Amino acid sequence: MAKVILKDKVLMLLKQLEKDIFQPPFEKLVGDLKGKYSRHLNIQHRLVYRLDKTAKIFKPTFRTS
Repeated sequence: MAKVILKDKVLMLLKQLEKDIFQPPFEKLVGDLKGKYSRHLNIQHRLVYRLDKTAKIFKPTFRTS
């Protein structure tokens, strides 16, 4: 059940990002993730992505921790 809810949140967030990549709340990351952004899905998971400004697309990065 929790996986289904998380999947639904990811799909909803991806649709939101397609409409407006810079709609808050998002975090600009630093350190080894510099140049990437994140949005929290819940207290444990977040979606990390980077922007390709020349192609005007975003690329999600899937990490498990």
